[in-house]
Amino acid sequence: MPVISLFDGIKLEMYFNDHAPPHVHAKYAEHEVLITIQEIRVYAGYLPAKQLKQVQQYVSTHQNKLLSRWEQYNQN
Repeated sequence: MPVISLFDGIKLEMYFNDHAPPHVHAKYAEHEVLITIQEIRVYAGYLPAKQLKQVQQYVSTHQNKLLSRWEQYNQN
């Protein structure tokens, strides 16, 4: 599970051979959320509002790079 980014106590990861839709895993303290890359919405899990906003902003800013990396890690 490659770490994509670390910021403000938040760790973003993307797993190899993961399930659709394309998403990132964001972890903060004991919380974890899956955020879809294309729609930038919560797919599963929970993150406090402040950290969720930060993750959504990160995904929005790096959307093309994240989609490219998803395709690289999830070639079938």
